[in-house]
Amino acid sequence: MKFFNIDAEEYYEVEAQDIILAMPKRSLELLDQNNFFFNQDKNSKLQKNLDSVIAEPSYKILLGFTEPWWEKTLKAQAGESITDLPMRQCYYFGVDPKNSHSLFLASYNDMRTVSFWQALEEGKKFESKETQLVKAGNRNYPDYEHASELMVKEVLSQVRELHGASIEVPEPYTSGFKNWTDDPYGGGYHAWRDKYKVWEVMPYMRQPDKNEDIFILGEAYSDQQGWVEGALCVAEHIMREHYELECPEWLDKDYYLGW
Repeated sequence: MKFFNIDAEEYYEVEAQDIILAMPKRSLELLDQNNFFFNQDKNSKLQKNLDSVIAEPSYKILLGFTEPWWEKTLKAQAGESITDLPMRQCYYFGVDPKNSHSLFLASYNDMRTVSFWQALEEGKKFESKETQLVKAGNRNYPDYEHASELMVKEVLSQVRELHGASIEVPEPYTSGFKNWTDDPYGGGYHAWRDKYKVWEVMPYMRQPDKNEDIFILGEAYSDQQGWVEGALCVAEHIMREHYELECPEWLDKDYYLGW
């Protein structure tokens, strides 16, 4: 296999007996399609079955607070709130055991509401404020993308509207967002298209070519789309079918893994 290292800007080759492509639909489409496995002229069946699912748009906006305001005001250690506002739902997460810094999933939305937040991506980024963890001169963490000031302002407005005037929601010290529609993901989860026999597609996609030890793993072509469980079930199928492993003791032998 030939890989391109983006950081080093160079190609390198790896030899392998088996290849497991643990990827969603869009990531598979971004691989080189001009080869014996993906070639549209020689392997139209694989291309047809790749298109058996729809990638659904999904979006997350995260805010960091210096302390978990929901514990004092809502008396909640963790949980979820749901609304018909574009933020759709929020999750109250745990607290760093070393200090009071807390993570809040301010919006977890999908499908039609994604375009609302996409329109707020551009513009000046929300600058992380100095705390005991974030010092002056190092206010932006390099390993995730910060939300724009406008996005933070809007999601805070909706969070405050959801909780009501009696609940004080403070200003966050940092932010982040993820548009799962962007490459290489294509979407946050998948759904089956109509007119496909899923009981035939699922086992086919696990090993499209029986003469090649190339396997496709993930929730996209599973019976539990949108959940990590779907990917785990596909992995268990492959472990039993190809590697002849027995069902682990901690898993019920009758546990439904999908077709």
